[in-house]
This record gives sequence, structure tokens and C-alpha cells, in this order.
Amino acid sequence: MLTISLDQIMEKCSSLPICEERRITDDYKELVFYTKDTEHWNKMLTEALGPALKPQGVKPTPDIQEIAKNYGGIHFNQTLYKYDNQDKTIIIMFWPWQDNAHTTMKMISLNKF
Repeated sequence: MLTISLDQIMEKCSSLPICEERRITDDYKELVFYTKDTEHWNKMLTEALGPALKPQGVKPTPDIQEIAKNYGGIHFNQTLYKYDNQDKTIIIMFWPWQDNAHTTMKMISLNKF
């Protein structure tokens, strides 16, 4: 199993434009990107982590709701990636804005659960 950190993911995605960095720590990153770039973000994250556990446009299962509950939940129009390292779980969520121009991305690294 490959070990990957949030910083490594950010480095892999460094060519993609970011609108705003809201909060950046070792274990939590929240930023805003342009919704028009969602396909590029999905491609980069799929290469790094594998396919989304809950793609946009798919109803979240109770198990997926449980994963996301402490971070604002997850809805039909949102995306959730989950990747398990040896000792960490990485969760990445996309929350499209109602303006259809921006998307918030939350990246969380937790002790494995």
C-alpha cells in the first residue's frame, strides 16, 4: 500500500488554479477552486488516490454519510474520495457552490479508522 500525504497530493495538483486558500495545516486543507476545473481535479485525485468513493450525482450511502458526518456531511451533488494509508485515512470532499462558479475542497488526514 502506498503512503501519500496531503502535501504530496497538493504538490501533484500544483498546476491547477486555486481561487482561495482558506485553511492550510499538515492534516487539514480547505481551499476554493473554479468549478470549471472540477474534471481536472478529479483526474489528478483519481491518479493519486483511485476513483471517488462517492462521485458527484450519486446518492450517498449510510456508510459514506458516516465518513463525512464530522465534516459537514455529503450530498448528492458533492464528491468524496477516501484513501487508506498504513496509519492514516485521507478524505477529500468537493462542495460545489450555488453560484456554479466555485467549489470548496476539504482535505483531511486522520489517524486510520
